[in-house]
Amino acid sequence: MTMRTRRGVCEVLGLAAAILSGGCGDAFVNATASLGGAVAGARGSIDVIVINNTSHNAGFVLGTFDPNDPSFMPDATQFGLDDVGLTLGPDARSDAISFQCARVLSAGGQRLRDLIESSFDPSTIEQVSFVEGVAFFDVAPDVANATPVFLGSAPALEALLGLDFNCGSILLLRLEDDELNPGVFRIDFEVIPSESGR
Repeated sequence: MTMRTRRGVCEVLGLAAAILSGGCGDAFVNATASLGGAVAGARGSIDVIVINNTSHNAGFVLGTFDPNDPSFMPDATQFGLDDVGLTLGPDARSDAISFQCARVLSAGGQRLRDLIESSFDPSTIEQVSFVEGVAFFDVAPDVANATPVFLGSAPALEALLGLDFNCGSILLLRLEDDELNPGVFRIDFEVIPSESGR
């Protein structure tokens, strides 16, 4: 019979093991962090500001979700290219976007995209920017119906409640390009913590 470490049990049994075994590091902290509501069962919020420090248009999905709470519909939005919803042009920043506090904040992650596809009307999703990570495009501003030119993407970001941020925080996502490697992009993440830490 093989001896299992607490970490091994967590990897095999997942979140239930994390809670029952009284730990398991990151999974336990994430699963037990306060959702920030003023009363039991309520949720607080986080504010996210996206700063595009590239010379290209950015397209991606952004939102919060609880991977272990099927009753919580993801709170998400999309930055697209069609001017119908949110857009994020070159060297621009978004207004602060408020999301319900949840266990995971995702920018372009596969788990968030899967939840959006299963929860929302597909006709409301702009497919060109419904991609893994954050996609960058050049868009001809003065040409009607011009096809956006895909230039590359930044890997998806997932930040975890209790480990990377707390409810009530302001989260800054900075979209950056690598000047030495064209087509290589990244997301820099910064937290301005809430005063209460909730």
